[in-house]
Amino acid sequence: MKLTKDDIAELNEKYGWNIQEDSQGRIIYNGNFDYDRDFARVPEEERADMINALFGKDGLISYVSGNLKLINCTGLTSLAENLEIGEDLSLVNCDDLTSLPKNMKVNRALNLVNCTGLTSLPENLYVGDWLDLTGCTGLTSLPNLQLPEHAVKGNLILTGCTGLTSLPENLIVTGTVDLNDCTGLTSLPEFLTISGDLSLRDCIGLTSLPKYLNVGIDLCLDGCTNLKSIPENISVEGSITLPNGTRYDNFESLKKAEPEWFSSYNKVRAYFDKISSLMNDELESFKKTKPDFFNKISSLTNDNLDYLKKAEPEWFPSHNEVRAFFDKISSLTNEEEKHGKSKFM
Repeated sequence: MKLTKDDIAELNEKYGWNIQEDSQGRIIYNGNFDYDRDFARVPEEERADMINALFGKDGLISYVSGNLKLINCTGLTSLAENLEIGEDLSLVNCDDLTSLPKNMKVNRALNLVNCTGLTSLPENLYVGDWLDLTGCTGLTSLPNLQLPEHAVKGNLILTGCTGLTSLPENLIVTGTVDLNDCTGLTSLPEFLTISGDLSLRDCIGLTSLPKYLNVGIDLCLDGCTNLKSIPENISVEGSITLPNGTRYDNFESLKKAEPEWFSSYNKVRAYFDKISSLMNDELESFKKTKPDFFNKISSLTNDNLDYLKKAEPEWFPSHNEVRAFFDKISSLTNEEEKHGKSKFM
């Protein structure tokens, strides 16, 4: 089916639509177009062809002054080149949609919900407000969108985008970011900045957070089972929920209650674990090589034990810990090393 401007009067009369030609020669739809309401008079067997003839790749209409809402539009694979939407564009359960046209402009919100055939968005797509891509499982990445002041002016909702592996670098969002159930997501941009909440619930592919993550309100990591540490430099102004579901009112509370989540603590813990392992190995070796002497140590009085500590300090953990410490830190100057070893060894 191919429509031209000569068909406008008949379409308006037959279906109660408001299609016009503007002063620039564009064919526009004046007002809101809602598939459920405005296709009520179109015979069901003609709907797929009609929706393509109006809004498809070679469609008649190039501008909608209000909202455009299309639901369950089987056969719609793309939209008209240079299509502009005055307010919101909503495409819901349009499974055959595989792409959006270059230079498309949506002045407010773009909602693409459960459009499972969509694999990418055009680099020069303009979105004036929030962006909702819930359930677009074929989407693997987002382009560097054309955004007012280079920010998503509202919420960025990517719930259930299981094919998504990354986000654009230097992404800024003035509202909330919802990445729940993005199981393919493995990393976040280093300087990701979110003015509202950031929810990463059940992002099981995520193994780390960026060092300079900035979250204006709450951060949810519930269900991120492969995330084992949190950078100390991130900024979270509100609450934080850990992968195990534990929630803290602020970042400082988490640092005090569970310091093991932070890299500096883990480095220290790993170091002391190594020291402990060394001491245990030496102790076992001592038991095997000098069992009689070990039994003798066990029966010593406190006075004799103090004497032994002075005579043979190398058999005691405190001495071994200091020795291992100086062996470990190779960056000490010769003067510092000499001073330390003379004091402790």
